[in-house]
Amino acid sequence: MAQIDKQETTTSTRDFVLGALIGGAVGAATALFLAPKSGKEFRDDLTLQAELLKERSAEWKEQAIDKSSELANAAKEKTAVLSQTVQDQSSGLVEKVKSIKGEAATPALEDAVDQTADTVEKATDIAAAKLNEVEEAIDSTEKTISENAPKEEPVTKN
Repeated sequence: MAQIDKQETTTSTRDFVLGALIGGAVGAATALFLAPKSGKEFRDDLTLQAELLKERSAEWKEQAIDKSSELANAAKEKTAVLSQTVQDQSSGLVEKVKSIKGEAATPALEDAVDQTADTVEKATDIAAAKLNEVEEAIDSTEKTISENAPKEEPVTKN
């Protein structure tokens, strides 16, 4: 019972603080718009706030571009590592299959070993091609992001 009361008190306190913060923000905005200022002072305040918002949005844009570049580079690195791992393992497998071929006692077994080696090589080529496609798609996306990013325009005051 005491725990429920404590939880209700915590929730009530949190709700009150949240309401006070929202109310304060609404009150500040209302005071800004209703304050007795001349038209020029009001326009200057609005221009200042617009410039601040533009600066913040430019910072956020740069952060987003930087983060996307970091993620793209990480994806490229992992793709390259994965591609190398696939090639190394498939080469090892092909060598094992070829060594078995030398020990094969029958022509049918030798044919099966040859087919297995061919299949492994084809699968390796397909995997490498798919990894290259992924890397190209990452490059293309990164290029599109950098090309479509809005350019900084100077702020003009009237």
